[in-house]
Amino acid sequence: MKQFKFKDRLQYWLDKKMARGTVSMIRVLVTATAVFVLLATIIMLIFKLGESDGFIANMWDVLITTIGEEWPHSGDGNLGYVIMTSLSACMGLMFTSILIGIITSGIEERLNEMRKGTSKVLERGHTVVLGFTPGEYSLIKELVEGFGGRRGTVVVAEDSPREDMENLIYENVDVPSRVDVICRTIDITDQSELACCSPAWASSVVISPGDNERVLKTALSVESAISSDPDTTTKIIATVQNSKYVIQQRKGEESNLIMLSTGDIVARLIAHCSTQPGLSGVFTDIFNYEGSEFYEEKVPGTIGKTFGEVVQIANGGSVVGISNKNGIRLNPSPGLRLRADDKIVYFGSNRGSMSLEENYDYERPVSKEIPEPVGVKNLIIIGFNETLTTILRELPERRHDVTVVTDKTDAAQRAINRVRNREEIQVTVQNTDLSDVENLENIVKPMDYIVLLSDRSMEDDEADTEIMLMLFKLHDIRERLGLSFSITAEMKREKNRELVFLKDPTDFIIASNISSMIMAQIAGNFRLRYLFDELLSNRGSEIYLRTAESIGCSDERITIREVRHRAIEFGYLVMGYLLRERGEGDLHMDPDPESKVTLRPDDYLVVVGKK
Repeated sequence: MKQFKFKDRLQYWLDKKMARGTVSMIRVLVTATAVFVLLATIIMLIFKLGESDGFIANMWDVLITTIGEEWPHSGDGNLGYVIMTSLSACMGLMFTSILIGIITSGIEERLNEMRKGTSKVLERGHTVVLGFTPGEYSLIKELVEGFGGRRGTVVVAEDSPREDMENLIYENVDVPSRVDVICRTIDITDQSELACCSPAWASSVVISPGDNERVLKTALSVESAISSDPDTTTKIIATVQNSKYVIQQRKGEESNLIMLSTGDIVARLIAHCSTQPGLSGVFTDIFNYEGSEFYEEKVPGTIGKTFGEVVQIANGGSVVGISNKNGIRLNPSPGLRLRADDKIVYFGSNRGSMSLEENYDYERPVSKEIPEPVGVKNLIIIGFNETLTTILRELPERRHDVTVVTDKTDAAQRAINRVRNREEIQVTVQNTDLSDVENLENIVKPMDYIVLLSDRSMEDDEADTEIMLMLFKLHDIRERLGLSFSITAEMKREKNRELVFLKDPTDFIIASNISSMIMAQIAGNFRLRYLFDELLSNRGSEIYLRTAESIGCSDERITIREVRHRAIEFGYLVMGYLLRERGEGDLHMDPDPESKVTLRPDDYLVVVGKK
């Protein structure tokens, strides 16, 4: 076996000590200084170089000279004494320099750690946001607005400099003084580093939209980190772009992880908004924290009353359903009688604003049916991505002739083949060169609705640029040829949407915004995931735009309470109305039930209904 030299052993020992940090290095330096003082004292005693023969006196002289770095004069003693004290002063100077360097390095290291923000967050009930992308602030904005007038704390963590994150957030988000935003620089996929955010003490952990694999790893790391605390009530909310990355877990209240597919949500919104121009603005108003929100509360006086009666006599919000331990039920039968454990689900401006009107003569609604729509609507989908199947499956129930234009014809045809039980929808696929203006004009002329799908194989900015170029062409054709088709465009980033300035209205579905708004809402009330799941599907109740004429509310001045009564006869619950003056939408959500309005035949009512 090879024998190591003393030099190698000493160097290895020093390396291990230095690796333990500043305190260990100072300890080594103090030990070395003590050893030198002891050796120098022994030498002075052996060779009788000092003025005194005592051990303590000589050691004190050496120690004071070493620590004070006091250089001797020629007359202080014999030559040997002068040499030894000079050597002690040199060693003192060297040790002092090393000590200053060690302390300076330790302070710099500590300052760097403080800049990164590695100290443990000592909040409780806070919201943790894992992941931060410069330029994307919608999630943080929604969470900050979600606190309303309450105090709150949002912890943002990412593998980026803390100072940079804080500066960008405070420059781009209006953070009120009652809300604290704390940033931490960590690897969000590392379970051990997540501990500094105190996820087990948080009310919710929201994982910012991003790369599917990273979101999945982060969600699993957080779930593992909080699982060690049996008393935690933290909910983890995450979105992935592709539904194959969604972890299917129990839907009960005991489940920690709530995973949503952005692609699925966007596809459902496109399906609903594409054939109902203006509906995207309604969804934006519903999902964000500006204005009114969904609440579920016990309202005094509801026990024993029918649901239809509560809808009619409600003040301070628009009733949309009931909730109990079994979940949320939207738009139940008007004749359903409410029990003691039933809460009212309503869309209102403030929590606790719901009350019942005492002086109102309730009339039981007479059930009526809206005639089935007549004729076929033409819809063209330009582009292709994996959401095509969902879009076709979620289109509103009426006859549609759908044309899909893409160079990925085989993939599009496979997506179409997966759609069953929609015999009223006829779908064809074409591979047409739409860069030729004449081809584009010919294919869009007969269309009622146009949908632009984002190419998800491209980078976000590149895909959005392609959408913008097609938008400019379509708006030019519509204006030049006097056409009236509506346009629904899927885009990835809000900052790119802001670059589009067009005269005519266009429905935009912004993937990053939608996922951020929904996650922020669920972070405030976890049960809302059931409500949103129903609203964004073709099962149960959905949000529709219905003309005032079809509900029998046009061309007369009536109260919103009367509008509610007429709408419920057709199975609809009114959330607001949309005026269509001069082709522009004037949206009024959760209007005062006593306010009066005159609706034209083509003005819209925003309703919740089953068909």
